[in-house]
Amino acid sequence: MKKKYLAIILGMTLSITSMSTFADEETDAQEDVVTVEEAEDAEEMTGRIDAVNEDGSVLISIGEMTEDEADEMLGTLNLSGEELEAGFSEDVSAVGLVEYKTITVVEANDDENADEEESSEEVSDVDDEEITDSDTTDADVNEEDEDSDTAEESISEDADAEDEDEVETEEILTTDLETGDIITFTVDENGDINTVILIGVDVDILDEAEVSDAAEEDVEETSSDTEA
Repeated sequence: MKKKYLAIILGMTLSITSMSTFADEETDAQEDVVTVEEAEDAEEMTGRIDAVNEDGSVLISIGEMTEDEADEMLGTLNLSGEELEAGFSEDVSAVGLVEYKTITVVEANDDENADEEESSEEVSDVDDEEITDSDTTDADVNEEDEDSDTAEESISEDADAEDEDEVETEEILTTDLETGDIITFTVDENGDINTVILIGVDVDILDEAEVSDAAEEDVEETSSDTEA
């Protein structure tokens, strides 16, 4: 009888151990799945549409967007020189801001010249700092600390105000996108654009379009006057 009881107890112990091992393996597998999903998060990019192809795909110049601190409806897009040509996925999500931003675009070549100017200015600033450093007093250091604290409080308040303001958007069709539109977008694993937000337009391209429209109106007026 004792041997039978020992056999039963040993069998139950082995069963519990197997179940615990299986549970641990299943938990590890679930953690691996979560890690993979997090790694697949798409990076959001900003750029200007330079061309719309016949097949509906677009050529985009990639850049970095900087908003105007004084007016949130103004901004600057600094192009990096990188271009991306992509189509839209079948289930693309496309929206546009209800009130578009007016955006000035800085070409990549202009950036290089600006970098050279900034570099020369930095050298000049270093020379000036070396001269004035010897005249710096404890009072000046205290004033800089106070200014820094004030600036941090101002930035924090501005961030809170931005969180309170909700940006209004409306659905648009990807076929409505045109050359000169400034968009933020993401692409899927196939290289297709799966989300796009129309945030503004290129100021220079708008000006060129207005000049072209004005010229066409002048031609039409001159033609009608001649016929009369």
